[in-house]
Amino acid sequence: MSDNLYLIGFMGSGKSSVGRRLADVMGRTFVDMDIEIEAREGRPIAAIFEQDGEAYFRQIEQAVLAELSARDDLVVATGGGVVESPANRARMAESGEVVWLYQDLARAVERAVAQGSPRPLLGTSADGALDRAKALWKRRQWWYAEAPVWVDAREGTPDQVASRVLDARRWRAMGPVAGWVLAGGRACPVLVGRGLVARLDAIVTLLAERDGLGGGALVVADRAVRELGERAAQALGRAGWRTALAEVGPGESAKRLEQLATLYGEAVRAGVDRGGLVVAVGGGATLDVAGFMAATYMRGIAWVGVPTTLLAQVDAGIGGKPAVNIPEAKNLVGAFHQPLAVVADLDALATLPPRELASGMAEVIKHGLVGDPRLWERLSQDEATPDAAGRPAPEEMASVVGQAVAVKALVVSEDPTERGRRVVLNFGHTTGHALEAAGGF
Repeated sequence: MSDNLYLIGFMGSGKSSVGRRLADVMGRTFVDMDIEIEAREGRPIAAIFEQDGEAYFRQIEQAVLAELSARDDLVVATGGGVVESPANRARMAESGEVVWLYQDLARAVERAVAQGSPRPLLGTSADGALDRAKALWKRRQWWYAEAPVWVDAREGTPDQVASRVLDARRWRAMGPVAGWVLAGGRACPVLVGRGLVARLDAIVTLLAERDGLGGGALVVADRAVRELGERAAQALGRAGWRTALAEVGPGESAKRLEQLATLYGEAVRAGVDRGGLVVAVGGGATLDVAGFMAATYMRGIAWVGVPTTLLAQVDAGIGGKPAVNIPEAKNLVGAFHQPLAVVADLDALATLPPRELASGMAEVIKHGLVGDPRLWERLSQDEATPDAAGRPAPEEMASVVGQAVAVKALVVSEDPTERGRRVVLNFGHTTGHALEAAGGF
């Protein structure tokens, strides 16, 4: 099996410039597929499209990729549409590692047009290019999102983006990453799998090495999952952290200012300083109060989410928007503060009551409706029907949760501070929150 690195992403996302930097650093050969195709055909890609059509170009593209996949130690900058072929996606996955360079669509189009070379699928001028790009993006985005590594290419030089690629690749050994929340040049991986809490020591060690963290840690756990909180604290201890465990009450009762004050005191007694860490273990309410505590303690310290309900694993635990309630309104006091990582251990779902599982599955369905038609279609099939407890078959759970996580991660990456697209995730929530407020939460 070859060991190549494939960069995928929309045209204008910087695959060629970043790929060259990566090849230099990694001591590999760089190949730009578009240049390779032009050299073999003896004519520009625009001419290939004009003279023989897109179907012919895709045949050549597939043949070139097949040849490259048989070689070793390459860094390959692929074309933006390479992911549309199932054969191409399979070949890249089997012969190396796939990294998605995520770029803002408008900026990508602006860069692609500014580069001067004609982009056949965008047209010959900037007029209407963005509208055509949106149609392509809608078709390709979930194929891009299948990449095991996402890297934020919206900010920074090619060297800085290349460094992010190298850093993100280290997560391969930690477990399956279903999605990445990209914000401000940083990437928050969302791991989904079984036995992940037992590996929290390795996960946190990787984060600490990257960000220079160490010292005191506070594990904040829902009382209902205290045992899991203790296991998380033990894992941090194995990684060399001085760790204390703090309990919070169940559900919305945890999201109070009084509870925050208690947690601040626990952090001080645990010796948590600016290099410290908060680990939140529980449902969405626990992650809310612990995340907001991390956002405000010492003006902001690092935190990691360990969601233990299906609802939190696919929605509430992802996105870095922790908040607490006050008598006047729910979630009115909060912050945007991304966790360093989200660790969704599916073993935690084994003891969830049917009602909680049904709530989580409702959120999975919502993600299919507002984000990924493939997820909706999958859930609509008879074989995806959950059991009497509201749980998909065991072999389906990781995959279903992973698809739902990718939807949330991608929407949040596009709009980290909820100024536009992210409001789509409130589908059904606005009325629900009004009902909660009317009923005293």
